[in-house]
Amino acid sequence: MYERNRAECEQCGETIDATALGNAQFVSGWSVNRPKGTNGVALQERHQRWLCRWCLDKRRAGVPADQLDLFA
Repeated sequence: MYERNRAECEQCGETIDATALGNAQFVSGWSVNRPKGTNGVALQERHQRWLCRWCLDKRRAGVPADQLDLFA
C-alpha cells in the first residue's frame, strides 16, 4: 500500500487502503433528481473521512458500532 493511500477507518480505527474496493469516503453534495430516480451527486465535496468495507456493511445493516460480529 502506498503511503498516500493510507487512511484510518473512523469507526474501528484500522489503517486501510483508501483506494481498495469496498472502502468508502464521506462525500457531501447535491443529489440530482432524474427520470429514474436520484443517481448522482453533483458538486461533490470529498472529506477526509473513511470507513472500511466491514464497518460500512455494519452501518448499512444498522448494527451498533461496538458490536463485533455482524450476525451476533
